[in-house]
Amino acid sequence: MIQISFTADEISELKKEKENNPFPKVRRRCYVLYLKSQGYAHKEIAKIIGISPQTVTDHLKLYQRGGIEYLKALHYQGQPSKLHVYKEEIKTSLEQNPVGTYKEAKARIKEITGIDLSLPQIRCFMNQIGFIRRKVKQIPDKLDVQKQEEFKTETLEPLIEKAKNKEIHLFFC
Repeated sequence: MIQISFTADEISELKKEKENNPFPKVRRRCYVLYLKSQGYAHKEIAKIIGISPQTVTDHLKLYQRGGIEYLKALHYQGQPSKLHVYKEEIKTSLEQNPVGTYKEAKARIKEITGIDLSLPQIRCFMNQIGFIRRKVKQIPDKLDVQKQEEFKTETLEPLIEKAKNKEIHLFFC
C-alpha cells in the first residue's frame, strides 16, 4: 500500500478540484486522493468510486510523480489525421481554386490524396488548417431610399431625441 502524507492546503485543493474541475477524469483522480487523505484503504476507495484497485494505485503514483498539478494534466494527444501528410498540397490546391461546399472539398481531397473521409472529418481537418466556412446570403433587392429616409426622420430621430432626454431607453439589436 502506498503511503502519502498530505498537508491541509493539499487536502483543501483536492476537495475543491474533486468538485469543480471541468474534466471528469481529473475530478475522479482528485476524489481518489481526497479519500486517501481521509485515511481510506485502497480497496475501500475503489469500491466507493467504482474503479479497480489498480486504478487507485495508478492515480496515487501520478500524484507521487508530480503532485496535484500532475493529476490535473491530461496527456491525451489523439491520433493525427492521415491528411496531415498532405497538408501543404491540399492547402495550396484549395487556395488556388476554392471550393464552395464541404462535399466539393471532400472530392478534391480524395482526388489529391486518395483518402476518403466523412464530411465531419473533412470539416474538422479544414478548420485545423485554417479554412473557415462562410455562409452566403441573398443580396437584397434594390433599396427604397425614400422609405429609409421617412423611417429615419419620422421614427428613428424622434426616438433618439426621447432617449437623449431620458424619457425612454433605446436598445438596438
